[in-house]
Amino acid sequence: MNLRPKPNLSKDEAIVHMQVLRREINILKERITMHDSGHLYTAINVLEERCGECMQIIFARDDISH
Repeated sequence: MNLRPKPNLSKDEAIVHMQVLRREINILKERITMHDSGHLYTAINVLEERCGECMQIIFARDDISH
């Protein structure tokens, strides 16, 4: 799904939020085993999507009208 996130976070908040998400992704990746890890892959994917949304907020152009 390619939804455009509503910028409900400031750029600074999005940076901090993405850092926290990345830490959680790393923790989940460490918990992956050979079997019964599908739920971890799903969670990682969801969190990576959220990181992408944060990136869009961080790098969004500010609308400047002249």
